[in-house]
Amino acid sequence: MDLVGLNPRTVKNIQVFASFEYLLSQKLQIEMIGMIHANIDSPNGVSKVYVDGKLRFEQDSPILIDSIKRTLYNEDPLDAAQYQKFTMAETLESYFNRNGE
Repeated sequence: MDLVGLNPRTVKNIQVFASFEYLLSQKLQIEMIGMIHANIDSPNGVSKVYVDGKLRFEQDSPILIDSIKRTLYNEDPLDAAQYQKFTMAETLESYFNRNGE
């Protein structure tokens, strides 16, 4: 991503949102789309950023194991049509309130 025309010293914060799709298929059948958020603060400004990390999938409570494919959350939370209807705060709130029930 290039930020053409900006002085790197004036860029103090960069936030990147992205979505990713995944499939669980061993004991359950789940197709989902998740979201990643990177928030980089730099008091001296930023000219180049490199982000590296790992996704850790955690689940608060067990899900009933069955053979029915679940696609309830197989919609991109950052889809352009959704993004036009809701603020970023509303999009994040909706995403973090998802559950597998």
